[in-house]
Amino acid sequence: MDEFKEKIINDIVESKKIHAILKILVDYNPDLFVINGSDIKDEIFEIIGRRNIHVHKKGIVDEGYLRQSNGNPYGFSTGDYCAIDSIYFNKCYEMLHLFIDNWT
Repeated sequence: MDEFKEKIINDIVESKKIHAILKILVDYNPDLFVINGSDIKDEIFEIIGRRNIHVHKKGIVDEGYLRQSNGNPYGFSTGDYCAIDSIYFNKCYEMLHLFIDNWT
């Protein structure tokens, strides 16, 4: 039953959610992801990946996170706990705020 539950969760996470929408935006207008001269696309995808593992995997890194986050910028291994501390949260908040402001 646990394997079935995990497969269903993985299918949902991999479905057409925000990650897929952002990939479409990257293809449509990559300049949306350029903030102060830096491409933040990979950072945005990492934020989404970390959110997903906290919601669906109790914060434990899996292959889906590593694939979704376009690499491994924090050096995590499968099975590691991926914390969201105040420093990470504030960095993400600022980056997402700048990203949204970049649309106007």
